[in-house]
Amino acid sequence: MLGQNLPAQNLQVQVRDTQGELPYAVVSINHRQHYLCDSLGVALLPLDKLKAGDTISSSYIGKLPAFTLYGPQTGQTCTLTHEANEVYELESVVVNAKQQSGWKAFRKYVKPDPFVFISCRLDGKFQAEITLPGHQPKQTTGTFSIENHITKGMNQQPGAFMRNFFKAPPSIQTADDTTGIHSELLLGISSTLSLSNQAIGRIFGESIRRSANSNMHYLGTKDNQHVFRFVYADKKTSFQILFRANIQTKQIESWTYNRIYVADEQFNQWDMSFTSMPCKSEERKLKLYPTMSVTQEVHSLQRSKNGLIRELTLSEIQCELRRNE
Repeated sequence: MLGQNLPAQNLQVQVRDTQGELPYAVVSINHRQHYLCDSLGVALLPLDKLKAGDTISSSYIGKLPAFTLYGPQTGQTCTLTHEANEVYELESVVVNAKQQSGWKAFRKYVKPDPFVFISCRLDGKFQAEITLPGHQPKQTTGTFSIENHITKGMNQQPGAFMRNFFKAPPSIQTADDTTGIHSELLLGISSTLSLSNQAIGRIFGESIRRSANSNMHYLGTKDNQHVFRFVYADKKTSFQILFRANIQTKQIESWTYNRIYVADEQFNQWDMSFTSMPCKSEERKLKLYPTMSVTQEVHSLQRSKNGLIRELTLSEIQCELRRNE
C-alpha cells in the first residue's frame, strides 16, 4: 500500500489525472529541484529539501501543471492532480499505455536515425514576437542562416558538443526595425534550432546510456504512428519529449519538447517548449546511420522568470551538410 514502510525523511507525492496515476511524471520543488516519478506516478522528496511555503509542482507533457504549497498540514503524503484540459492538442494522439517496456518498444518500432551531429548550415524563414520586460510585444519576419561548426575533438570534451551546438549567432534579413530586440531575436533563433534538434539526440543517447534519471514510456498507436513519451529529470533540470514514429518507415516524424525552468548563465529561469514537424531525413554517405533527422519547421515559446518572452516559428528549413572541421 502506498505510504507504508517509507522512511520518515521523505515526502511521498502521488501524481495523477482524472483517469488515474501518471507514470514517470516530473515533480519539482520551487521549479529548481526535479524528481522522476516511478511507474505508479509516485515520487519521494527528501524532507530536508523542503520548508514551509515551498511550491511542489508536477509536470506531464500535454497537460497543465499541478501545484501545492508545502506546510505543516501536508504530512508525509500529498497528491497532485492534473485536470483534463491540455496545454497542447494531444488528446487525439495520446492513448492508453501498453504493458511493455518503453525502451523495448523503442528499439522495436523506431529506426536509429540520429540528429544533426555534423557540421552544416541551416537556412529558413522566421516569424518572431519578442517581449522585453516592461515593454509591449514587437513582431518581425524575415529569413535566417546559421552555421553549425563541429570539430573532430569536440566529442572528447565533456559537455562541449551540446554547449557549442548551433552556438554561432545566425545572420538574418528583415525589412522590419529590430532595434532593441535584435540580440534577443538572434538568441531565440539559435536556441530554438539547438534545442529542437538536440531532442532527437537526447532520445538516442539515453537509449544507450539508460541512466536512472530517464525513462521511455510507450503510449500506443494512433494515426499510423507509434507514440512515445521520453522524460529526463535530475536535481538541476528536467525535460520531456512526446514523439511519433511512422509505423511503416519507423522514422521519427514529429516531436514536442518541453524543458522547464532551466537556469542559464545569468541564473534566469526559462520555461521552454518546442513543437517540431515535419522532420526530414538527410542522406549521408556513411554505412552507419546513413540518414539523420533534420527539423523542417519548429514553433518555440521561451519564457524567462524576469518577464522576457521569445516566441518564434521557423519554417521551410533547408540543410546543407558539410565535413567536420
